[in-house]
Amino acid sequence: MNAPELLKAALTSTGFQYEHVLNGMPETAWDAHACQGGMSVREIVEHLCEVYTAFQRIARGEDYKWGSYKVDDHSSSHLLELRKKLRDEAVDFATSSSEDQVLQGAMDYLVLHDAYHVGQLALIRMNADPAWNPYSIYPD
Repeated sequence: MNAPELLKAALTSTGFQYEHVLNGMPETAWDAHACQGGMSVREIVEHLCEVYTAFQRIARGEDYKWGSYKVDDHSSSHLLELRKKLRDEAVDFATSSSEDQVLQGAMDYLVLHDAYHVGQLALIRMNADPAWNPYSIYPD
C-alpha cells in the first residue's frame, strides 16, 4: 500500500466514524459539553467546517486566518449537511493530489484531527444516549 492508498483508507475510516457518531445524535446533546472548557457538538461541527475549508486553502499555499469561518445557520440539520459537503470536498481535493504537502496536510487536518474530535463526540453521545453503542463507530 502506498501513501495515497493509505490516506484514502484512513479518510474512509474517519468518515465512517463521523457518520456513525453523528447519525441519530440526540438533539438535546447538541449543546452538551464533555467537560468544562470543551466544545459542544454544535461547536465541534462548526469547527470542523472551518478546518476542512482551511485545509484546502493552506494546502494550495494560501493564507488562512483561523477563527474567521462563521456559519449563519446553526441548526443541527444544516451543520450536518454542511460538514459532510465540506469534508467530501476536502477529501476529494486530498485524494486527487500526490503532492507531499497535501498528503501530509490531509493526515494532519482530515485524519488525525477528525479522530481527535470523534472521541469527544462519542463521549458526549454516550452521556446523552446511554443505549448508543460506542463500538458502532467501527466497521464490522
